[in-house]
Amino acid sequence: MFDEDEFDNKKWRIKIMKETIIPIGPFHPLLEEPELFTLKVDGETVVDVDVRIGWNHRGI
Repeated sequence: MFDEDEFDNKKWRIKIMKETIIPIGPFHPLLEEPELFTLKVDGETVVDVDVRIGWNHRGI
């Protein structure tokens, strides 16, 4: 029914990412001011954090 060569692993290789990016914000119920946290996680370990703050304070 199916040819073994047709479904070769090299041909149908799936890319699995080791790190995941999780954005939190800018408006989150637990935050007092609007802030954006971009977390890069590897499993349950936080590898890197990018913080962007100051969205209410724009100057005059």
